[in-house]
Amino acid sequence: MAQQYSVVTSAGRNKLAEKIANNATIALTEIALGSGAAYPSGGETELETEVHRGLITGSGVYQGQPDAVFFDLYIDANVATFHAQQIGLFDEDGILYAISRFDAPVPKFGPASDSISDQTFRIVVKFSDIENVVVNVNPVAGLTADNLPNFLPWASDPEFNNKATEGRIAHPKQIHTLLAIHSAFMADILKNNLVFPEIETADAKLAIGDNNDGTLFIGGAQTWLWRGMFRFSTDDINLAGRTVTTVANKTYHVRWHAPGTGTAAPIETYPNGRIELVDMTAAAPPEGDSSYDTTYDNMLVARIVTDGANASTITTFINRASLSFSSFLSVGPGYIGNSAFRSVFTATLNWARTPKVWNFSGAVYSNSPGSNTFVHGGANIPNGISISRYGWTAMFTTDFFNTNVSALNGYCIAGLKGE
Repeated sequence: MAQQYSVVTSAGRNKLAEKIANNATIALTEIALGSGAAYPSGGETELETEVHRGLITGSGVYQGQPDAVFFDLYIDANVATFHAQQIGLFDEDGILYAISRFDAPVPKFGPASDSISDQTFRIVVKFSDIENVVVNVNPVAGLTADNLPNFLPWASDPEFNNKATEGRIAHPKQIHTLLAIHSAFMADILKNNLVFPEIETADAKLAIGDNNDGTLFIGGAQTWLWRGMFRFSTDDINLAGRTVTTVANKTYHVRWHAPGTGTAAPIETYPNGRIELVDMTAAAPPEGDSSYDTTYDNMLVARIVTDGANASTITTFINRASLSFSSFLSVGPGYIGNSAFRSVFTATLNWARTPKVWNFSGAVYSNSPGSNTFVHGGANIPNGISISRYGWTAMFTTDFFNTNVSALNGYCIAGLKGE
């Protein structure tokens, strides 16, 4: 695919001169390929027999050659076969800025070929001054660990510490955009990054508003982290995309699917993921089952229950990468018959994931021990333990002989963790 430096066209030179005179910038946006074999003269306004065109997918300055800039066009393997010998660089107004020629026709093999492959075409342009030139780079599919660096303005340590370069240094959102476009590469990168979504609001919940007309909406300016790497905001999703419509006498789950997963596929259509309302009314297993918990790529946001008038009761869930609860609770026991007393302890969680690790210890005890207040049967038996994403209950029972409930106390030390 050998080629010489490109020729800047007359139209390109005139356009750049005009921009410089007006202290404006020329935006380079597209690359096209042509099958024509003519050598560039500089007078061209279009390619000879154009066969493919696409947005610029990568750009950079050659090391040691600050005036030589390369522009890449990535083409997916599924694009039909063609042969190209000309390559041209276009600006935002469709003006052919520069043109170059390959030494021989370059094949791009598509699905009908035995040699199907993706491919990147490159044009190199020399500039006398790049101050008035900007490049619009479009994220592309087909990224691999080998070619990823070509698509980002990676920063050196001095640049990273220099705030003046902040606008051109790769940052997590850029990396997400690039990785997410190629779901296979994304999955390979993320599969070992086992981190649950974490909502970055004060209570780790997404606030949901009610329009009182059967529609509810997730409010703006709320952010969360996906796989511990990529930050999303409700502002990235338009209001229609985060508004849901309910009907009477239903139970729903509100979920967010990560880009390219679940109902948020294809990733090109849902680059910021997708919010979905799921009818759980007749779900099997029931909606409280742990199988509906938040996963690494699928976040359980809320439960909505509507009554006969379609009025909604909203329970929003806590989504953190790590969920934990610990507490010391004191509850006076109640008499349950046959000289037995029981303390019942309970707490609300509303986690997006059911606790997987838990421990309860406690006792029902006499604070006025004496000859007539001794254990007649079982002592401090834990029973009635119930755990869900919504909360937990634990009971401790002791069978005292001849004592008064006013002389008894109960305590519980609870610890739970969501994995």
